[in-house]
Amino acid sequence: MNEVLVVMITPFDLFGYGLYRYTFQMKCEEIPELKLDDGATRIFLNTRGEHPELVPSELIELLKYMQHSTDEVSGACESRRIQEMHRRVCQIRASEKTEVKYMQTWEEKIQNEKAAEG
Repeated sequence: MNEVLVVMITPFDLFGYGLYRYTFQMKCEEIPELKLDDGATRIFLNTRGEHPELVPSELIELLKYMQHSTDEVSGACESRRIQEMHRRVCQIRASEKTEVKYMQTWEEKIQNEKAAEG
């Protein structure tokens, strides 16, 4: 089977254990060591985790940046990738043409969803 990775990022702790990352794979409830090797992995990321020792520091920086994508937060990041991402985000935000195209695409998506509902 093909590998499938589903990632959900939330600004709250969906499960209440204070982790930045929760990773799930299908397994049998009656026999926990029996796994359904369907290739699907589900990862839930929490921007407000409390155990930095359990994940890479770059992931924590990324989650903080996603929570508050500001110059201050990106400037405090050691990750060059996050700083580059912030530079590109700023370029897109500054480009009126890109912003208009994004809004048009978003509006079309909503219209298509409404049309599909009937």
